[in-house]
Amino acid sequence: MKTSSDKIRLRLCVEIDESDKKAASWYADATVLIKQLYGENWKLFVGLLASTSPRVAVKKNWQLADSLLTAYLNRDKKPKKWAAIISDLMPSHLLNVIRVLQGRPIKGPKVRRFYENLTGNLSDVTIDVWICKAFGIEHGKLTPRLYKRLEQKIRKQAENAGLYPAEYQAVLWYAVRRLSGVKPKSFVLVYQSISCETPWFAFMQDEDE
Repeated sequence: MKTSSDKIRLRLCVEIDESDKKAASWYADATVLIKQLYGENWKLFVGLLASTSPRVAVKKNWQLADSLLTAYLNRDKKPKKWAAIISDLMPSHLLNVIRVLQGRPIKGPKVRRFYENLTGNLSDVTIDVWICKAFGIEHGKLTPRLYKRLEQKIRKQAENAGLYPAEYQAVLWYAVRRLSGVKPKSFVLVYQSISCETPWFAFMQDEDE
């Protein structure tokens, strides 16, 4: 017997233009930048970034992950600051943040794949509200079965476009946000905007400050 998720027609509802295609390097560019900034802690940062990504704007997501990493690395010297930032986390973020800090895999189809994409695995597909919108799907109806179907659909379209699945997903993300009147942002641009606001990231600050 077919379920309701089997009956939903997966049809791309957005048109990709040339300006969207530059987003194919979204994940690769972000990975290079993160490695440069966070050195040996780069995968830990990615884990925190992925864990705190649901329903958070790109810029705020980066700032939160950076603050978490900074507080965690200095937790012995500044335990109150570490306790404060942990206690302020959204419950939906907290469990995965704890898993990351314990060296365990994070849970959740979206955040797990987002982590994989940012650590170099471009075969997985991160599906969020915007990707659902690109295919005319209500995000609340995204069952595990429908996620798998949509992932397969995107992989097929990516193959036809000559891109890795994650690269094609990033292009779709750019396109649907542009057509919705929301400016797409890359982590590279986010970093540039933050560095213009404050010359130093938190992790670059002197420990005595």
